[in-house]
Amino acid sequence: MTERVAQSPVRFRALAEVAFVTGAVAFGGGLAAIARLRRVVVGERGWMGEDAFVERVAVAGALPGTMVTNLLVLLGYELRGILGALVATGVFIVPGCTLIALVAAYYDRLHGTPWVRVALDGLNPAVAGLFASIAVELGRATLKDLRGAMIALGTTVALATRWLTLLEVIALAGAVGVIASRPRAPSSPGSLAILPAMAVVLSAPAWLVVFGVFARISVATFGGGIAMVPAIEHEAITRGWLDARSFADAVAFGQITPGPVATTATFVGWRAGGPLGALAATLGVFLPPTALALLAARSLAAFRENRVVQGFLRGIAPAVVGVIAAASLSLGRASVHAWSDGAILAACLAVRLGWPRANPLLPLGAGALAGVVRAVLGGALVL
Repeated sequence: MTERVAQSPVRFRALAEVAFVTGAVAFGGGLAAIARLRRVVVGERGWMGEDAFVERVAVAGALPGTMVTNLLVLLGYELRGILGALVATGVFIVPGCTLIALVAAYYDRLHGTPWVRVALDGLNPAVAGLFASIAVELGRATLKDLRGAMIALGTTVALATRWLTLLEVIALAGAVGVIASRPRAPSSPGSLAILPAMAVVLSAPAWLVVFGVFARISVATFGGGIAMVPAIEHEAITRGWLDARSFADAVAFGQITPGPVATTATFVGWRAGGPLGALAATLGVFLPPTALALLAARSLAAFRENRVVQGFLRGIAPAVVGVIAAASLSLGRASVHAWSDGAILAACLAVRLGWPRANPLLPLGAGALAGVVRAVLGGALVL
C-alpha cells in the first residue's frame, strides 16, 4: 500500500490549478516542475506522503515520454482516477505549448529581428553545452561497468551518424538488458506494452503523418524530452520541415519557455503543418506516453516486479546517456561556427558541471547575452 495523507478526495479544480500553475512557472525543464510538484503536493497541500511521491517519480522516469507528464498521470490517477490523470496532464502542457506555438507562428519575423537573431546565435551553443552537461552528470550516475559504457558510446555514434534510428537503438539496448537479466522463467509483461507499434501511412493527410512521427518517437524515448532531440531532428530535417539552424532555434525556445523540453514538438509541428500540425505533434508526443503511464498507474506492483520490464529498463539506462550525448553533438554541429561559439558551449558546460544546482536559465541567458555583446563588439549590431 502506498502512503496517502489526504483524508478526503482532492477537488478537480485544485488539482487542475496546481498542474496549470506548475506548467506556467516551471522554467528550466522537467526537473524544475517535479521539484515544484513535490513542494506543493507533499508539503503545502498534504495530498500524498513523501514515500508515495518518490515511488511515482521513480516509475515516471522508467516510462517512455517526458518524466514530468508521466508523473502527473500517476499523481492524478492516485488522487482522482483516470479523469484526474487526464486533467492534470492536459492543463500542465497548455501554457508551454501555447507559448511555443506563438513563437513558431511569428518565428520568421522574430528571426529577422537583428537582436533576436544574435541572441539566438549565442543561446544555441549554450543549449548544446547544457545537453552535454546533462549527459556527463547522467553518465556518472548510470555507467557502472564496461558494458554500460559500450552501450552509451555505441548509442552516441549510431545516432550522431544516423546509422540507426532511436527506436532501433532502444530496442537493441533493451534486448541486451533482458538477456543480461537472465530471468529464471518466462515472464509476461501483461498489459504493459513498452514499445507498441506505430505505423505511419505515407499517403495519409499531413497532420496524420505529423502525429504518427511524434507518436513513434515518444513511445521509443526514455530519459525525458531532451532524449527526443536526435530523433526529432532527424525527422524534421529529413522531411524538410526545418533546416538545422531553425531546429537548433526550436530546441532553444523549448528550453527557455516553461514546461517540458518536448514542447519543441509543437514548434516543429507548426512549421510542418500550421496550427493543425502543431496540435497533431503535441498530441503525438504526449498522448501515447500518457496511455502507457495510465497502464502503469493501474498496476504499479506488476510494473515493479516484472523481470522482463526491469531487465529492459536496465539495458536502456546507459543508452539514454548516449542519446543525450548525441543530442549535444547534433546541436553543436548546427550552432558552433566560430571559436566564440565553442567558448560559449564550453563555458555553459563548465558552469553546469561546477554548479549543478544552479537554475539552467542562468547560463542560457548568459549565452544569449554573449551573442548580443559579440555582435555589438563586431559591429554586426548597433544598439
